[in-house]
Amino acid sequence: MPGPLGADGRAVPPDRALAAGRAVLAEAASAVDAGVDGPDASLLARRVRGVVAEVVEEVQRRCAHALGPGPLTTDERFARRVADLGLYVRQHHAERDDASLGRALLAHGTTAW
Repeated sequence: MPGPLGADGRAVPPDRALAAGRAVLAEAASAVDAGVDGPDASLLARRVRGVVAEVVEEVQRRCAHALGPGPLTTDERFARRVADLGLYVRQHHAERDDASLGRALLAHGTTAW
């Protein structure tokens, strides 16, 4: 039987992913509040969308493994939310958007790290 949350390690990867997503969103919010615009704003938006999409996909995958099919078949609200979130994340075009970000980084000549 699993112990307290995280005792078996299963909660750790989603926690890290969610913390990373939160940090990226907080940093982006600070940049927007400071008036970021132009190419810097475009790079920021592309980067944030990509990170958040990866976080959502990772957490959904791990939750699906942990919960199994039960909630998707017995909880209509849960199933609808999972489907809606998946549809929202599909607006990020994964590799195509990553390639676009790469081209923009090369054109911009700098990176955030």
